[in-house]
Amino acid sequence: MLPSTQLVSLKCKALCATVKQILTNALSLEYLEITEQASYHPDMQTATTPPSLTVLKMQYSSSNVFERLTAPDLKVLDIWQTQSHSRPPISLNLTNFLDRHPCLTSLRLRVLATALGSLSGLLKLTPLLDNLEVALPPKQDIEALVYGIDNNPLVPSLKLCTFYLFSRAAFYTVDAISAPALNLLGATRCGQTRPLHVNRLESLNIDLIQHASASHQLSPLLRRLEGWNTSSTSVDLNRLKMDLSRQIPGLLTGSRLEAAPDDEELERTFDALGNVEVTAPDIHVSSIHSTLKYVSMADEFAYSKRASAILEKWRPSLEDNISDRRWMIQASSAVYIPIDDARRSCAGFRDEIIFS
Repeated sequence: MLPSTQLVSLKCKALCATVKQILTNALSLEYLEITEQASYHPDMQTATTPPSLTVLKMQYSSSNVFERLTAPDLKVLDIWQTQSHSRPPISLNLTNFLDRHPCLTSLRLRVLATALGSLSGLLKLTPLLDNLEVALPPKQDIEALVYGIDNNPLVPSLKLCTFYLFSRAAFYTVDAISAPALNLLGATRCGQTRPLHVNRLESLNIDLIQHASASHQLSPLLRRLEGWNTSSTSVDLNRLKMDLSRQIPGLLTGSRLEAAPDDEELERTFDALGNVEVTAPDIHVSSIHSTLKYVSMADEFAYSKRASAILEKWRPSLEDNISDRRWMIQASSAVYIPIDDARRSCAGFRDEIIFS
């Protein structure tokens, strides 16, 4: 093992006397990762100042772990709490620490929003931040990113912003109050036209970081962000989608799609889908188009062409709706699409928006 004075990178399990000694002597240490609980340790009573440390990652379990640590060149702070430490959340008091580290450019806090306190208060201390990853904050903190504080823009250098949701139940925090604030943030900071002296936000995501799901399982989140409401037509479409899943078992199991070419019950379902008058929000709320897309791609399935024909009938409505779309689902994230995004004119990307 290299002498501590020559260490550049260190990954350890916990803070202890040995780590304290290394931090004191490792003048070249640039990267420190603490993989288990980083809590206050008696050996950290004296101040520690690693002069070259630029990246600090740790699992967090104590509110005073940062009291004696100062890294004057710190650029990246990455903190997470395991699920067991999130109930109840431990207050994460970062105010003094961030005040000592104004050069921070990346802040990643995978902890519940209730542990953070005022996010906008923390961001006032990090003017150079270009990457922010935190739990979805309350409406007032989102609006502070839009309007600034005391006529001063908040984190004007920000280019990448990810808000975390910790479970599908957290979808309900994206409601009629926070959804407009998120849309306003995207419209204000992701487009070409934005406040003076503020960088363009290149990425605005809402990420489900636990229970990673298929895109169709994030459809409730998308509906809330886009303001799509349930209608009598969307209820009918959802019922027909359930009929398809019952009549074509492979839709539920992911196995090969099979059905008799003269299945009368299935014929009636496709007839009903072909005759219903729909709007794009009706289609998206029911997610029936994703089911039909899957059926249409099963070339050897007897009803693939019926599914394709219905999608083609609905395409004009879905295409017209793209100009109103603000979000799409990619993997386990809802991703904001700026209104002036050049990709909106590309056929392949338009299909991604429609079927996400």
